[in-house]
Amino acid sequence: MSALQTLLRTRVHGKASPKGWVSFNCPMCVVNGQSRPDTKRRGGIIFSPDGGVSYHCFNCNFRTGWMPGWSLGFKMRKLLRQFGFDEADIQRLSLELLSQADLERLVKREPELQWQPDWPEFDPGFDMQPIKDPVKLKYLEERQLLDLAVWLETDYDFANLNKRILLPYVYDNKLIGYLARYVGELPPKTSKYIRKAPADFVFGLDHHKAQRQYVIVSEGEFDALFTGGVSVGSNSISQRQIQLIEELNIEPIVIPDRDQAGRQLVERAAEYGWSVSFPEWEDCKDVADAVLRYGRLFAVYSILQAAEHSPTKIRLLGRKYCQ
Repeated sequence: MSALQTLLRTRVHGKASPKGWVSFNCPMCVVNGQSRPDTKRRGGIIFSPDGGVSYHCFNCNFRTGWMPGWSLGFKMRKLLRQFGFDEADIQRLSLELLSQADLERLVKREPELQWQPDWPEFDPGFDMQPIKDPVKLKYLEERQLLDLAVWLETDYDFANLNKRILLPYVYDNKLIGYLARYVGELPPKTSKYIRKAPADFVFGLDHHKAQRQYVIVSEGEFDALFTGGVSVGSNSISQRQIQLIEELNIEPIVIPDRDQAGRQLVERAAEYGWSVSFPEWEDCKDVADAVLRYGRLFAVYSILQAAEHSPTKIRLLGRKYCQ
C-alpha cells in the first residue's frame, strides 16, 4: 500500500463494488461549478494493488490519479485539499512520494507519455543573425523584451521579413520555427505577426523541466517571456497542448487576453479545471501592457494573487473581462 493510499483511506469509507470502486459524496462538485454539494454518492475512488489511485466524479466529471513513480500532480493536490488535508500534510506526502519515485526510477522505466512531440527541425530558407538594426533594438528595449530571449533578424525581404524581429522557436535544442513581428508603422494589408510553428507547439516548454509550483499559460509568446511561462500561440488550445502542459505536473494559471477572443481560452481552462487569473489592471489588454504600466515584478505577482479556481466564477469573470 502506498503512502497516498494510506492517507486517503483515513477519509474514504464505504463498501467497494465488485470492480473495486468505493462511492461517496464528491467533495469537488461545488468547487467545479455545481450549484449544490453532491448527495448521491457520485464520486468514486479505486485503489490498485500496485499502490495507484484513480478518482472520478460522474457529476462534475473531475478526474485525477496517481501511480507509483509519479510526482503528486496539481489535480490530486486539489482533491486532497477538499478532503480536508492541510498544506503541511500534502507537502510531507509529496516529498515522500518524490523519494519513492526516485527509487522507482532505479528499477523500472518512466511511465510513457500519451503523446511525445516529434517536431522536425525547421529550415527557414534564409539566413538569420543577431539583431543590429538600431530601430529594432530600440523597440525591444522600450518593450522591456531585449534581455528575455535571443532575438534575430534577416535581410530577406519576402513578406517584409527584413523589417521584423524574429523570435526563434526552439525545442529539444533544435530550431522548429519562428515568430516574426513587424517593427514600425504597419503597411495596409500587412500582418503584424507571422508564425511558422508545428502543430500543437507550446512555446516555453523547455524552460519548465525543473519543478515549479505554477506555470502561467498565455496566448502570446511575448507574454510568456514576461511571466517565464508558456504560450499556446492563440486563443484556442488543442488537446495535445493541454496534455503537454498538464504533464509538467505544475498547476496551470491561464492569463487570457482581455478581448472577446480570449473567452475561448477561458472556457477551455474552466472545462479542464485549470485556474484563470483576472488581475485588476487598468487599460491593459494583456501581460505586455501590464508590464509597461506596472513593471514586470508587480504584473507577475498580481497574476498569481488574482488566480481563480472555481469554474463558475471563472466563466462569470470571463464574461466581465474578456469582451
